[in-house]
Amino acid sequence: DVLDWSVQRMSRMRECFYDALDYSWTHYNNSEPVKQQVDLQNVSNTSRSLAKQARQIMDELYPYCGLEAARTISELNRVWRDVHTASQHALLTFSS
Repeated sequence: DVLDWSVQRMSRMRECFYDALDYSWTHYNNSEPVKQQVDLQNVSNTSRSLAKQARQIMDELYPYCGLEAARTISELNRVWRDVHTASQHALLTFSS
């Protein structure tokens, strides 16, 4: 089922993000500056990957929502637009 598979993918990506965040926080609290820079990059990478994955999954599921999702006044359409707008923010995109 597409929805179940999507939920599993998002759960794995969220887990990776929070793992990176936890490692970063631990090294920060232990004043380990060398590891902090690596951890910061890892948090940045996983947050960008999470945003990209969320956008991709939403795009895969969106067609299953039917015509209601295409109506510009619908909640589904507003969420779709908001996620696409937010996921394009410079902090969440990879530089070329």
